[in-house]
Parts: sequence; structure tokens; C-alpha cells
Amino acid sequence: MLNEVAEEAWGTIADAAERVQQGTDEGVGKALLEQRRARAMKAAELGTSAPYLKVPANATGVAAVFHELVASQAAPLPKMYTLRTGVFGKQDELIYASEPNGVSPLHVLFGYSVRDISDQLQKDERLTETVDLAVVWEIGRDPGVDVAESEDYERGATHEMLLFKAIELLPVIVLQAIVARAAVRAS
Repeated sequence: MLNEVAEEAWGTIADAAERVQQGTDEGVGKALLEQRRARAMKAAELGTSAPYLKVPANATGVAAVFHELVASQAAPLPKMYTLRTGVFGKQDELIYASEPNGVSPLHVLFGYSVRDISDQLQKDERLTETVDLAVVWEIGRDPGVDVAESEDYERGATHEMLLFKAIELLPVIVLQAIVARAAVRAS
């Protein structure tokens, strides 16, 4: 909750803080945008047929790439249907694992790495009761979480996280692995 308060506060004062830092009142937004455009252009290529060009930098980008891959004609992921974003926070969603047919949708968490997922679960205990699937760009490192490869093709999972409390194993889609697998199939 404190992170959300800090994020909201920073969003309110960020532009003013940048102007103070740079000692000017004008052109800061344009200069900052150009700097961030240049950084974005230097990011690694995503390398898929999806119209998302670069490797995502955060959970929002991971969700965007996921949506592009779900909608892709090449179908690197099982056919899924998204229902609603922001179920409990900014980085979760309800998704049907197949055509909506009366079965409840999955509660899915998004993060850049498994550490982001672990952090979300620790911050909000409700998530441990409800989460069915996690989607990340890369596995990354989190000494408190064990990750193993999986073949849960029904949900598209490439890995499983061994968690604490109510969840034993959480299926995880590692998009980096999905993109790499699709590139191998295409060649």
C-alpha cells in the first residue's frame, strides 16, 4: 500500500522534480522524452511477428507483449480470452484459458521477473488465495522462490514457482522462452 502511495506521489511531483534537477522551467518534458526515446531504441529487439518491437522493461510491457502473443496468428500461446485488467491492483487480470464456457476465468499476475510476482504475493495476501497463473518476461533471480521447468501446455506455462502458504505450485508463462521457442519453430 505504501508503494502505491509513493508511486502516486511521485507521479504528481516528477515533472517539477525534473525541472528543479535540470534548473529550468521549459523544455524539460521534451528533453526527458527524447532521452527516453533514445533509451527505448537501444533496448533489445523482441524478435517476433508481433508488432511489439522491443523487449519489455516492466510488468505493463510484459502484459502488452502477452496480449500481442495471445492475439497473434502464429499462436505461440494457447488461445486465451482476456476479460478484465486491474482485479486487485495494476498488474493482474482475469483471463479465460479457453473459450468462455461457464468455467471461471484464471486470475493472472504480471511481472517482469518471478521476483515481481513473489513481491506482489508478499504485499497482498489475498493474491495467494486467488492467483492461478503468472506471466513474466524472464525468470530472473529470487533466492526465496524455487522455479522449475514445466510442460503445462493447457495454460501455456513454461515454468512453475514453488511458493509459500496457500499455493504449492504456481504455473508461470515466461514470455522470453515462448518467443525463443516460436523463433526456433519459424526457422
